[in-house]
Amino acid sequence: MATLDNFKKQASSFIHEKYKTARLVLTDVTPAELLTEDATNSDSRTPDAKTMSRISEAAFDMDDYWRIVDVLHRRLYVVEWNEWRQSYKALVVLEFLLTHGPEAVAEEFLCDGEVIEDLGTFRYVDERGFDWGAAMRKKSERILELLLHGRLLKEERLKALRLSREIQGFGNMIISAPSSTGSPSAASTMTTTSPFSSDRSCFDSESSEKSSPTSTGECSSSHTWEESVEESGSLLDEGAEGGKERGKDENWLVNGGKAGLRSLSNVGRVVMKKLDRQWSIGF
Repeated sequence: MATLDNFKKQASSFIHEKYKTARLVLTDVTPAELLTEDATNSDSRTPDAKTMSRISEAAFDMDDYWRIVDVLHRRLYVVEWNEWRQSYKALVVLEFLLTHGPEAVAEEFLCDGEVIEDLGTFRYVDERGFDWGAAMRKKSERILELLLHGRLLKEERLKALRLSREIQGFGNMIISAPSSTGSPSAASTMTTTSPFSSDRSCFDSESSEKSSPTSTGECSSSHTWEESVEESGSLLDEGAEGGKERGKDENWLVNGGKAGLRSLSNVGRVVMKKLDRQWSIGF
């Protein structure tokens, strides 16, 4: 029985890879777009750090940026109960992009605030006793906190940048043996690739405009979590991050009320060059 299950999984994976190859050849889809779709699909695996790092690096390219945010917009607006994992995994990827991707991501998803808040009302405990509703709520609260508090977002981006530099510095460490002592051994060099580094060349493709699902109208809540879910899986988040309650940033208040939120998609596709990660946070 186990052999049959393994065969089915291998066959399904093979067909899926062939389907992705066909889409790359026959449509204008890019590898970055496919990677984002895979990272936010309905299976029980959570997107790992390497995958999210590749997505965040690709987001610094203008064309891939719009494709990535379009995928996330679609995932956040999923309303079918059996597809709830797509929304949860979209929150996971979005949180990573807010701290590791272009600054424009924060402004782009401000208009999705109601939907993100709505996801926090999700309720579901699986047969093993894991509370997915609580996990969804923590992600929702964390993302809203980052979106609405500019100072906190900048601090988190700086922390992420420092951590990435430390990891890359360790990975590129060079160890040289002394050569002036007459030792016959030659200098040795050790280079290790950081798990957070990736080759962005695989995401290069021709530009193709795509519109965000929020570009033709105002954002509105579209989730109604009122039924029970019969699901099973092992999509566990690697540690939920809790944030201390902070005061609202003065940048988001106008005459005592919240400023109107809008998506970058609403004002047209401006010409963007490839963005440098350090400059994106003010370095």
